[in-house]
Amino acid sequence: MHEGFGLSKSSVFGSFVERTEEKLKEFESRSIMHHKILAIFIDGKYLSKEQIIICLGVTENGTKSHLL
Repeated sequence: MHEGFGLSKSSVFGSFVERTEEKLKEFESRSIMHHKILAIFIDGKYLSKEQIIICLGVTENGTKSHLL
């Protein structure tokens, strides 16, 4: 009989949740005041039964930015 090794799904998921929470806090505290945003595109996508909201800003010179 072979013994398995590696990471359990729950430990990987727990690590993902922790890193995601950190990134969300960083995201929410960012300022976009230094960008001249003319348009914002917002879309929802499903990934593994989880919904992800995507926001894309377009600046006055046409540059697309995911900083939103």
